[in-house]
Amino acid sequence: GINAEYGGYQNSPALRITWLKSMAKEHGENDQKCEAAMCYVHAAALISEYMYMVEHQPSLPQGCIAFKQISPNVLQECAVMDDVLKPDEDGMCTGGEFSEKGITNLLRQSADLLMESNMYESVDKVYNLLSKIYLSRRNNYYLGGLHRNLHTAYEKMYHMGKKRQMGCYFRVAFYGEKFNDLNGVTMIYKEKPFTKLPEIAHRLQNMYYEQFGDDFEFISDSKRFDFDMIDSYRAYVQVTYVEPYFEQYEKKYRKEDFEYSYNVDRFYYST
Repeated sequence: GINAEYGGYQNSPALRITWLKSMAKEHGENDQKCEAAMCYVHAAALISEYMYMVEHQPSLPQGCIAFKQISPNVLQECAVMDDVLKPDEDGMCTGGEFSEKGITNLLRQSADLLMESNMYESVDKVYNLLSKIYLSRRNNYYLGGLHRNLHTAYEKMYHMGKKRQMGCYFRVAFYGEKFNDLNGVTMIYKEKPFTKLPEIAHRLQNMYYEQFGDDFEFISDSKRFDFDMIDSYRAYVQVTYVEPYFEQYEKKYRKEDFEYSYNVDRFYYST
């Protein structure tokens, strides 16, 4: 799903960092490098948020808001809820990861994965945060490497042009009491470029048939689901190809293919 990073130990920063890293590893093993990169961005944002609460350091990102340029979803990490523990309580945020080095390592991992994903515009935004840290430390060696990588990124962006392919999206809906909390839930799945509907359908059919056997049914059309026509004790999955939806005014600011495929949260499909 698009918001896979949300959830998971919201009130325990140290455990959430561990969970985000685990998610990044799982995404990486599935060759979902952009998603893995976003997990590292979320972790860096969370650490920045807590460090900002403890001590203002001008060279470091000033909390989650500094990461909004990479993805608005990072604002989920803002520690503004009353039930979140204070940074200095019970050593909640005193581990080695809650440091400048911890943030730097996460940002570098994220940038590397974004580069491999051809997400060059996002690489630039991650490097904007890294460069401030390197400048404050007069670390000319790393600054040189950062700018060389940016040069490479923009050259690739120029030469690939329209040949750079982004992901595609599918609406996946779950119905039936066998899905428990997923019953009636609709998610957007991001898949690799050129993924066809039969491919994701076949994958999900195999996965859920293995889990539910003959109690599973795959819905092949995209029509509105009629709850009155189903057996609530069976498991149903409906998959539909969707495309990002934009208002006319948004299209004025989204000129490139990247901009039509990144930071999207509304979709449409035909029935």
